[in-house]
Amino acid sequence: MSFNFEKKLDNELHRLAFLLICWLDEARWETEKLGIGWDDPACQSLNSHEKGLAHWITYITDMQMRADLVWERGLPIFAELVHEYTTTSIL
Repeated sequence: MSFNFEKKLDNELHRLAFLLICWLDEARWETEKLGIGWDDPACQSLNSHEKGLAHWITYITDMQMRADLVWERGLPIFAELVHEYTTTSIL
């Protein structure tokens, strides 16, 4: 029986790729687990529909810059905009 170095190397590369992807995924979503931004008073005053809209706007925005900045700084701003939009009589 011979030892297959290519298969061993291939399996090790797959394992390392999987570990790297897991690490990247955890790092990407770590800030959301902390609830960054949601503690802001502007966010706490939202109803459930407004929270959904503010979350969606923030989510699509964080594809363009660092997620922690968008959720910490952007979410409260989006929350105020959403609340203003849903409560004005202009609608």
